Amino acid sequence: GSIPPLAPFDLPAVQRLDHRFSIDVGASKALPYHLRLGVAYGLLVNLSNMANALDNRNFSKHSVLLSLSYSR
Repeated sequence: GSIPPLAPFDLPAVQRLDHRFSIDVGASKALPYHLRLGVAYGLLVNLSNMANALDNRNFSKHSVLLSLSYSR
C-alpha cells in the first residue's frame, strides 16, 4: 500500500528564537620522545522555541578529539 498524503494544516505564527550553549574541555600530557597526547570534549546544545512534532529544532552535539603530536 501507498502512504496517504497529509491533510493541509496551519502551524502557529511564531518567530523562531534559538539559544545555543557550548562547553569545551581538554587536557594534554607530555610523553617521552618529544610526544604529546591530547584529548578534548565539546558539547553544543541548541534550544529552540520551534519544538513541535513536525519541526523540532532542538539538538545536542557531542564531539571528542584525540591527538598525538611531535615537536622537537
